[in-house]
Amino acid sequence: MKNNLALIAVLSFTMISSFTFAQKESKKKHENHYRKQAPVETDVYKIKIEDAHSQAKFTSIRITVTNKTSDFLIFKPSEIVFKYDHGDYNVEEKEIRIKPKGSVTRSLKTSGGKEFHVKNMSIVVNCLYLLSIDEEGIAAPDFDLPASVDNFKAGGFEVSLKKLVKKTDETVASFSVVNAGNDYAIVTNGKSTVKLEDDREFLTSDSNRVNAKILNPGDEMNLTVIYKVPVSITDMQFANMKIIWKNTFSESTAVKLAGHTFKLEIDPGLTMGKNN
Repeated sequence: MKNNLALIAVLSFTMISSFTFAQKESKKKHENHYRKQAPVETDVYKIKIEDAHSQAKFTSIRITVTNKTSDFLIFKPSEIVFKYDHGDYNVEEKEIRIKPKGSVTRSLKTSGGKEFHVKNMSIVVNCLYLLSIDEEGIAAPDFDLPASVDNFKAGGFEVSLKKLVKKTDETVASFSVVNAGNDYAIVTNGKSTVKLEDDREFLTSDSNRVNAKILNPGDEMNLTVIYKVPVSITDMQFANMKIIWKNTFSESTAVKLAGHTFKLEIDPGLTMGKNN
C-alpha cells in the first residue's frame, strides 16, 4: 500500500511538473499579433507593413517598399527603429537598391532580449534615400581602338580594358569598372558611340536598351560595349576608331526622404485566433 501511494505521489509530481513546464513553454511562444496597418504612400514611395507579431524573444514584420519614380531608391533596413518602452532596437540588413518602378519585400526580426512580447510598440521607417540617375556625365577620355593605353580614370571611376575583339562588322570591348570615389557611381550602358576617322559615329548595339547600374564605393563591375558598322562603310577589323563615352559615367548623392512612424497595437481577436 505504501509503495502504491509513493508511486502515485511520484506520478502526480511528474504530471504537475510537466504541465507547469508546458505552460511556461507555451507562454514563451505566445504571440501578440498587431492590428493591420494602412500603407503609407507619397509621390516617391509606398511602404506596406504586414504580419506584425511579437513573441518574448523577437518582433517580426514583413515590409514592402515600392519605388514610384524613374530614379533609384536606396532602402536601408538597418536604420529602421523598433521602439519599445524598454528601449530601441535595429536589425542587421544590407542596403537594398530598388530599381525605377520596382519594389522589394523583406522579412525583418528583432533579437537580443526577452521583452518583446508587448501589446503596443512603434516602428520608425526613416531609411529611404532617393538617388537620381539623371546626372550630368563625367568627362571621360576617348578610348582608342585598337588601344593605345588599356586604362584611364574619370572622376571616381577607374576603368581598365580586359578584352577586345575586332571583326569585320563588329567590335566588342570588355572593361572592368571600379568605383574608387566616395559617393555612388552610376554606369549607364547604351549611351556611348564608336567614332571613325572620318568623324562618323555609331551607337552601341544596345542603345535602345539603356540600363543604369549603381556602384557603392569600392564596388567593381564588368562593362561590355558592342558596336556594329556596315561593311560598306568600313572594315572594323582594320579600322582606327575611338569610343566616345558621352554620359556613360556619372556620380550621384543619395538624398534622405522623410520617413513615417507606424504605431502597432495588439489585435485581441487575431491574437487569440493565431494562438489556438
